[in-house]
Amino acid sequence: MRALLDTGASVTVISKTFANHCKLFQTNEGSEITAIGATHRCGEHADAISFPGTNLRRVDPTRIVSVDFPKERHYAILIGRDILRNWVINFDGHSRRVTITD
Repeated sequence: MRALLDTGASVTVISKTFANHCKLFQTNEGSEITAIGATHRCGEHADAISFPGTNLRRVDPTRIVSVDFPKERHYAILIGRDILRNWVINFDGHSRRVTITD
């Protein structure tokens, strides 16, 4: 699954379509948040996030909010600062590589 690292997002957001596909249990109707250019009524889920094929530790448990993404995106998850704060992220502009370490 493709994800977008979003340093402007305080929380991690998943598309409602993907949340339903993963059968995430909704713990709360949530509140309104601003994400991907609009204000949305979000669902709240408690679950774990893992990163298969990497050495990154699983984040468990964590609060995940879900919203309807207004347009089809090339990603289904915005990884916000609630997850990003656990990592050291380096972007090398010359090689266009991002490296993430715990």
